[in-house]
Amino acid sequence: MNVKPAITLSSIALFAVLSACGNPAVDDPNYFSYRVNDGQLSGSYNPAGYSAERVQNFLKNDCGEKTLATYNETPADGQGLIAFTAVCAGGTTSGNGHVSIQS
Repeated sequence: MNVKPAITLSSIALFAVLSACGNPAVDDPNYFSYRVNDGQLSGSYNPAGYSAERVQNFLKNDCGEKTLATYNETPADGQGLIAFTAVCAGGTTSGNGHVSIQS
């Protein structure tokens, strides 16, 4: 029995599904999202709708001390989005998960 083609086909199918899922911030500049994972916040935003300062203000709401210990950005990607990572001073107030902001 040869299972390798099935693994390859399912990997291709998964890639196709993930590729079809776009980032809503590309189509809607008033939307951004981030993940909270083990105390680190990471996500992306569209600079047409948000500034770094505005994003940081939203992120601080997830921080126990309402302060960011670190905040870093990478330049806009091919879709025009800016990726960021942050760590809260005093840890996060919520558990791991996904946060969406639309204003």
